[in-house]
Amino acid sequence: MMKMGDVNGAQPHAEKAHDLAPKNPSVADTLGVIVLARGDSARALQLLQEAANGAPDRADIQYHLAKARAKNGDTEEARKILRQILGSNNSFPERDDAKSLLQQLGG
Repeated sequence: MMKMGDVNGAQPHAEKAHDLAPKNPSVADTLGVIVLARGDSARALQLLQEAANGAPDRADIQYHLAKARAKNGDTEEARKILRQILGSNNSFPERDDAKSLLQQLGG
């Protein structure tokens, strides 16, 4: 549902998944991305930090964390995360978006 743009419809499913698997980084990431898209940046940051802690090598999750950091006004930490994931040779679907965000945050 999220890929089709229905964040409102996706959230209850993601909440249920998070209830069933609260320690799964992918589940926390999915819920965090949805919550961030719906404007609750503080809760999104908490969820995405959980996800990032559980999957430190997942560049996509680290990127989502950087977005949440930026939305919460922590641009320095967001830039640090973005530089780290972009400095590696990790390939992930949102790499171009991460580059763009880093530029927006002053590189």
